[in-house]
Amino acid sequence: MTELSSYFEDALTFEAFVEASGNRGRSFQRNYRDAAIPEDMVETFAAAAEKNGGLRILVMSEAWCPDAAANIPPLVRFMEAVEKAAGVPVETRHCFRSQVPELEAMLRGRGIDRIPAVILADGEYREIGVWQERPAAAQQIVDRIKALREAGNDSAAEARELREGYNSGRLIRSTLEEILDIVG
Repeated sequence: MTELSSYFEDALTFEAFVEASGNRGRSFQRNYRDAAIPEDMVETFAAAAEKNGGLRILVMSEAWCPDAAANIPPLVRFMEAVEKAAGVPVETRHCFRSQVPELEAMLRGRGIDRIPAVILADGEYREIGVWQERPAAAQQIVDRIKALREAGNDSAAEARELREGYNSGRLIRSTLEEILDIVG
């Protein structure tokens, strides 16, 4: 058993993670329920999962993290659709960063210091790569918001753009495209 498989086996299902999150889990539930699945990407991901002998996805995050609440529930729902289309397992598990200091230290040592950190592995738990925090398209908006606030300017339009980007599914698609680039 690899170290990654140990973390994976000890981690929570999405439902258990949400339950353990208390009141903060409500945004995860809502975003899971409301997630639009980009159906045109399911077969491409299924082919990547089959090429890798399955996908094991370990998400390290915290319930208070807005990027986790925005990205992870749609990712979970999408991967459920991928598993139905693929002939191999596609599994997602979740751990709280505060409860896995060794995993956090290992990732931090590799320059991965933001959450959510999505560790992508093949069916044999061999790491393929790691995606973290938010897609580049969302980061560009966040950078504009920070610059406007630092200059003392209003950033409400940019905050609305970020919210609408997630609500419309555009930024979730960006997240999935970046993850697909990793799992290939």
